[in-house]
Amino acid sequence: MNASLLKLCLLAGIVLVGPVSAVTLTVSPVAQNAVRGQTISVAIQASGLPQGEVVTAYDLMLGYDATRLTATGGVFGSALGGNDPNIGAIDGFYLTFDPRSLEGAPNYGTYLGAYGTAVEFFEISLVSDYYADLHPLQPPEPFALLTVTFQVNPGAAAGLTTLQLMDDRFYSAPPAGGAFDVKGADDSNILTATLYNGSVTVADSPAAIPVPATPLLMLLAAALGLGRRPRAATLGD
Repeated sequence: MNASLLKLCLLAGIVLVGPVSAVTLTVSPVAQNAVRGQTISVAIQASGLPQGEVVTAYDLMLGYDATRLTATGGVFGSALGGNDPNIGAIDGFYLTFDPRSLEGAPNYGTYLGAYGTAVEFFEISLVSDYYADLHPLQPPEPFALLTVTFQVNPGAAAGLTTLQLMDDRFYSAPPAGGAFDVKGADDSNILTATLYNGSVTVADSPAAIPVPATPLLMLLAAALGLGRRPRAATLGD
């Protein structure tokens, strides 16, 4: 199957059956602290691809507690060539998506509770040679597919809230075509994703945010060489 036909299949949601590979998707940072009214961001990072594999397309969701957070935007990374005019990608980003509205998705109630709100995002690379074109853009270390920004609501309750990364496995009956998944280098290869969530701890005020103990700060300062005469900054990319 050529690349053009694959893109049509992806857009139409046609099931393609092929070999199974793996990828790890992580919400980064895994944990962070914030106060009411603060803007925070998280990156959806991919890593752990086996030799000869790349991410060529994905359609995922990030569930969040809408009583504490409001999604405000998203920026796609360069890993699928979307920022390269010579490659390009089709992408889409939806700020307030209710996954419980999808037919066959009652399992979302278990993971999103009463809130039922998620950011949905997808990207499909338009390269002609998946591995040759995308491999240089996807290093072995974690690389960002997308960065999502949130604002902590003024009336947010203090405490821990989860950012839940989701794919087809959160359906009791996945939709035809495997709508929420990750595609690999092979035309028919759906990557098996290991998902790691993130969390945000909302505090009443900056003073309520935990800080490292003083001895630990002293050790960190010594390790980083703080107290030395700083070097002059140099301009770079």
